[in-house]
Amino acid sequence: MYTGVDLQRAITDFGNQLFDDPDVIKQTFSHIHKMKKEFGNGYGLINLGCLNPESGEFTLPAKKGLETFWLDRESTGEFFTGEAASKILESINFDDCPPSHEIFVLLGFLDRGAEVKNDRYLTATQSAFVRDPFKIKPSSITEKQIEKRLRRMHSQGIRLLVLDTSNPDYMGKNLAKWLRVLKRLAQQGDKHFSIMVNSSEEHPSEIPQDLKDYSCTINFT
Repeated sequence: MYTGVDLQRAITDFGNQLFDDPDVIKQTFSHIHKMKKEFGNGYGLINLGCLNPESGEFTLPAKKGLETFWLDRESTGEFFTGEAASKILESINFDDCPPSHEIFVLLGFLDRGAEVKNDRYLTATQSAFVRDPFKIKPSSITEKQIEKRLRRMHSQGIRLLVLDTSNPDYMGKNLAKWLRVLKRLAQQGDKHFSIMVNSSEEHPSEIPQDLKDYSCTINFT
């Protein structure tokens, strides 16, 4: 028969897989940014639902998969009552959350069956500090390094570049450096590239004023 230890282990295993998936984390944080802007500070709660003892997997409560709720102390008591609310809040250490991180809490349940007279329903949580991928600073790169990289790409036959600023950890403030080097190489007459700058409303591209005449904007909705 499954125990509270089994439930805790299942939550830990699920969390390890979840937080190691960069695509899921970026999608989750994109949602959190909107919630945080609307409701203020809090934490992200992911309800895994009930653990199925036969499969060892959670039956997610939402039909469309994982859902992340943005809660604070007050709203926790509105969404959950009794043991669940207490376990959630006890698992959170608001004071020690590092900069550029958010607190996540994974919540899971276990129904041990009607034959269990005491503690039939078990609740377990696990909290984690997860780094915000949109606050990761891009690596520092010099114009000389960019020029060397561009010359190598040009020699390999690459003529189209996509500079992505929609995720700051990809390009960030380095965009201006890339554009200035590209312009300089083009003016030298032997190194020409076609450039696409991918950005988002949340993280728009920062094109220097003196380079805007060399670009046009296309919005996809």
